[in-house]
Amino acid sequence: MNSNSCPFCASQNHCAVDSKGCWCQSKRIPRALISLLPAHAKNRECICSACIERYQHDASAFKEGVNGKAQ
Repeated sequence: MNSNSCPFCASQNHCAVDSKGCWCQSKRIPRALISLLPAHAKNRECICSACIERYQHDASAFKEGVNGKAQ
């Protein structure tokens, strides 16, 4: 498991929560997006800002992409 990678797109998530603070602590992350995380990633891997923005822009298309990868 690489906690530096986004569980959805595998890009660097640039999370620094283990340091003094992180961008993700001030960002609103929809609960519905968090619910899409695979069980192994919940509370362990951060979603990157690009995936958060894609989800907020078009949640249906994002969900289709996630479901398509699982098949």
